[in-house]
Amino acid sequence: MEQVTTWALTYGLNLLGARVILAGGLWLTRILTGLTRRLLERRSVDPTLVTFGSKMLHAALVTFVVIAALGQLGVQTTSL
Repeated sequence: MEQVTTWALTYGLNLLGARVILAGGLWLTRILTGLTRRLLERRSVDPTLVTFGSKMLHAALVTFVVIAALGQLGVQTTSL
């Protein structure tokens, strides 16, 4: 029973940390993407470039957040 408690505490905290990183990161990603979109629109950038730039930024930030969450779970995320 003690081993189960130790395992649950160890992995439960890692899972909770990963969920916090994922939720907070995705929230921050939405905010940063929206700010970038509004800034580009205010600067009268071509609408096609505004859409493309904001979607590329969103994809890059989501990738970073997912890698950070996987790292928190203990998944090796470095290249070989």
